[in-house]
Amino acid sequence: MSYTISSYCAPERLKIILQQLFRITTPDCDIIGTHWANADPCFCVDRRIKGRRDRQSKFNLKYKFTYQHHNISEESVLAECKMHENDPQVF
Repeated sequence: MSYTISSYCAPERLKIILQQLFRITTPDCDIIGTHWANADPCFCVDRRIKGRRDRQSKFNLKYKFTYQHHNISEESVLAECKMHENDPQVF
């Protein structure tokens, strides 16, 4: 799994609201990570090809919504995975 991190210090007011509404305790400085959708080639090809590209509606195709899925191929998905295979893992 690949993550990208950035440091984000929550404002004091937000901390108080979170604590009061959800009983969540927040540290002084949070690390926010992002999971990359194509982290594992064993499932990302099926997910992006069968689950996204092949399921586009006529409306989406006509108006170019979710355009990032319109012209992908198995090779392009695997090439993208290959480009990121050495990304640092945070967790």
